[in-house]
Amino acid sequence: MKICLVNGSPKKKGSASGWFIAELQKLLPAQAQTAVLESASYTGKPFLEQLCDCDALVFVFPLYVDAAPSHLVRILTELEAVAAGKKQKPVVYTVVNCGFFETKQNRYALQIMRHFCRRAGFPWGEGVAVGGGGFLGQSVGIPLDASPKKSLCAAFTAFAASIAQGKTGGEDRYVEPNIPRFLYFHVANYGWKRQGKQNGLGKKALYRTWEKKS
Repeated sequence: MKICLVNGSPKKKGSASGWFIAELQKLLPAQAQTAVLESASYTGKPFLEQLCDCDALVFVFPLYVDAAPSHLVRILTELEAVAAGKKQKPVVYTVVNCGFFETKQNRYALQIMRHFCRRAGFPWGEGVAVGGGGFLGQSVGIPLDASPKKSLCAAFTAFAASIAQGKTGGEDRYVEPNIPRFLYFHVANYGWKRQGKQNGLGKKALYRTWEKKS
């Protein structure tokens, strides 16, 4: 079985999507042939042909304004044209993650991927919507099977099994971090302040920037 995993993040390195792909790979059958393609390094038709030449196609990307990143939308548009003449098309699976704690924010992005499959003639497998993606994907020191990530671990285990079986028409899975919502926001706010400090901005400067945008 050939499985192609597409990192749909615009980042060339250090993306949460990359971490999700790495963890998912560990759960896929050892005998499966897996390849990871970076959408940020898109090369045109050779890239698209590789996507078509597999049994399962797994898109993993961050939520951008309730949809996929624009560069990935362009790839999907071009993929539709290339795949039009193919008799066999891979089953499409999708993982969408967002910075919101509430995983339901990803529902429209999954619907978009379903519509793409219907329009382009790809079989739809199933999707995983991940809330708190920044925490789950960037806390690399916390193993997938640790308590804060137990829901993600269960979802990914079942998701990987569906991919291995070539399952189509499955139910989407919605996952949030196994920590209190208030704690998630506390950690996120601390992260913003630390990034601001690293870039020469103190608390007052950050608040002034926020007030201007508000």
